[in-house]
Amino acid sequence: MREEWVDNIKGMAILLVVIGHVIDGFELNGIYGSAKYAWNTIDLIYSFHMPLFFMISGYLYRKVYLSDEYQIKDTNKYKLHVINLVYIYLLFSIIKVLLKIFWPYDFIKTITGKDLILILIKPIVPYWYLWVIICLYLFIPFCIAKIKMVYLATFLFVISLLCYLLLPKAISEYGFAYAAMYGFFFAMGILKKRTEHLNIYRFLLESVIFVLCAGCAFSRYIFLPSILSKIAKIVCAIVCSDYIVNVFRAFFDKSCGFGVFGKHSLEIFTIHMFITRPIGSVLKLLHIKTYFGGALVATLLGILLPVVFGVVSKKVRLYKNRTLYDMVYCPFKHILWLEFFNQRGKVKIIFNEKHD
Repeated sequence: MREEWVDNIKGMAILLVVIGHVIDGFELNGIYGSAKYAWNTIDLIYSFHMPLFFMISGYLYRKVYLSDEYQIKDTNKYKLHVINLVYIYLLFSIIKVLLKIFWPYDFIKTITGKDLILILIKPIVPYWYLWVIICLYLFIPFCIAKIKMVYLATFLFVISLLCYLLLPKAISEYGFAYAAMYGFFFAMGILKKRTEHLNIYRFLLESVIFVLCAGCAFSRYIFLPSILSKIAKIVCAIVCSDYIVNVFRAFFDKSCGFGVFGKHSLEIFTIHMFITRPIGSVLKLLHIKTYFGGALVATLLGILLPVVFGVVSKKVRLYKNRTLYDMVYCPFKHILWLEFFNQRGKVKIIFNEKHD
């Protein structure tokens, strides 16, 4: 059964991702100059939006793939999903690298052929999220077969805390660094209860803490010493992401506008950077001269065009009844059974005869 609050919170989170990337691009590329509070807004969004995404991903991971005893329910479905994720990651990473090499549509970071070679260990922004999810899908089943999930979450919290405090900037863009920093939030999502009654006193207390944490993030932690600032960042990430999950679960359990974005969050996530990064030249053609107007147009295009692509691509039939969407996002979904090495040492693939 689909939970509407999950689609709603995914929609809100992906909207924040797009807004953050739009403002980030405007500031670093010098479009419209520098706006007051722009970096404060970026710090606020970045303080919790990716931890929130990983928490929701962990929640859905348990719901779809894990039994009550934290065992994989359908290993074949699980393997195929991981393969699809690897395919999506490689596809869009390669597309972005090639576009940046042959069409340098923004000036934030130069990408070369070397980055293409390193995508297995150093993900291309923003697709590091998919890299980490793939690693967690491979890592979690192995671990929960050995230790309890609560102990694993505690271990991941310690690793995440050390990353927030000590991670050198030189290695922060490598995949293992992202995985070490955000694995704990994925584990939080796995441990999140499927149903939870709202306690009004706890909710009010969490609301006060949320406001304080959000205020710290918006003020860029400038009033805190360096070490306290780093601790405040992980506290803010934990409190804000968990609080938002509780709010959406309690008050946004019905379909709303965010739900449309949530149902197409994968398309928005993978495509929006190709729209929002080269947006400067488009804004000039449209004669949009204000920062807010430009950011609004860029955000709307970054959200709506991928949604349109998602809707249309599911209707365009290509090879053997497969849609364009299937080819881009789930090319292996028609496989009923997959064995990497059977008794004869060969790869065995069984296709759904209805489609093939």
